Amino acid sequence: MKWLNTTGGSFICGDAEVASQWMGVFGSSQELAFNDYERACEISEYIEVIQCNNGLLAVLGDEPLQSAFFCNADKKPCVVRLVYRKVAYSDSFIFELSDIKQIGPSIKIPIWSGSLLLLDSSSPYANLDRDGDHINVTPGDYVVTAEKFERPGEISLIIHRFLRVGSSS
Repeated sequence: MKWLNTTGGSFICGDAEVASQWMGVFGSSQELAFNDYERACEISEYIEVIQCNNGLLAVLGDEPLQSAFFCNADKKPCVVRLVYRKVAYSDSFIFELSDIKQIGPSIKIPIWSGSLLLLDSSSPYANLDRDGDHINVTPGDYVVTAEKFERPGEISLIIHRFLRVGSSS
């Protein structure tokens, strides 16, 4: 797994084609006084939708947590965010997580290009190779969850599952 960090803000996540207009601290994809990074920093929930050019992206809010892509045991694309880990675990245990609990509302975003990206919200899309990652997904509309897995005193994770609308979840 490729673990990513931000420079202190949130991650954005969504369709790579939509995010190609993301400008981070260098401007706004919405022709506003605020740059894209400042707009992302206004998000207060675990996950919210933000406009980028003519599309939508998810902002992974709350705290700037180390994050990575993975596919769970059901082969669903997910983002895992590490809140804390006090016991040594290999990353492979993440693929078999159970007992996750919903901690916030789900959102809906389209991913029609087939490329799902995760990017530091302060970075422009041009820095994806350095400040982000992407995975291939089946194009379509997705419901994105906000869930938590925790073993108190050992590990705490926030999980965002990408569930394709119209497919079995």
